[in-house]
Amino acid sequence: MDSLEGKLIVVSGAASAVGRSCVDRLMRAQARVHVIDSDSAGLSEMLKRYNAQGRLTGACSSLATPKACADALSGLQQPIYGVLHVAGDQETPAADDTLPPEWDHAIAADLAAAWQLADGCQPRLDEGQACRIVLTSPAAPGTGSAGEIASGSVYGGLARMVRLLARSLAPRALVNGIAVGLVETLGTRDSLLRGSDAVRDGVMLRRWAQPDEIAAVAQFLLGAGSSYVTGQVIHCDGGACYG
Repeated sequence: MDSLEGKLIVVSGAASAVGRSCVDRLMRAQARVHVIDSDSAGLSEMLKRYNAQGRLTGACSSLATPKACADALSGLQQPIYGVLHVAGDQETPAADDTLPPEWDHAIAADLAAAWQLADGCQPRLDEGQACRIVLTSPAAPGTGSAGEIASGSVYGGLARMVRLLARSLAPRALVNGIAVGLVETLGTRDSLLRGSDAVRDGVMLRRWAQPDEIAAVAQFLLGAGSSYVTGQVIHCDGGACYG
């Protein structure tokens, strides 16, 4: 029997390409999944896709405030085993990015929402087992653009958040992070093709990640195989952080 069968896992950012891959894997593992995203159309499509299985519920929310998070979780009928926050799909940062909008989006979608979700789920965690919290952040190669400064700041904040949460919640929950490199999706493919060859060449594997490659790491951290892993940030970036 899969270690996730019947367990409730909350996934935010679920309508993104990486989020959809994560949900696909969790549904195949027979988990019960509660999806959250601000993209109402993407959320509706996902709920329709899995409607017959009866193990998927959802809420449309940006998790901008504690109340918004509480509302998004209010319909849950069983304790939460796992929490997965999926940061937004990353694009190649453009040279003329301006800092304020990039900064605001990165902080709101990738850092503040991660904290709101982790904090809001804590009272609902299953008391009978070591639960899992997995938070993701962008880990794009260093181009020096304004967008890269924003995403790099999110990574630093989230890495620290993971370590502090891991310490405060142990042994009740294992808390880990995933630093996600550039991911090839329908939404990012054009910008990746337009991007500098130097960015791609800075990735040891000389290619971009596929959504399911990120989802596989998330599934590991949510599963039984990660039972002695906490406070860690795994770089799933094709070696870009060492390129």
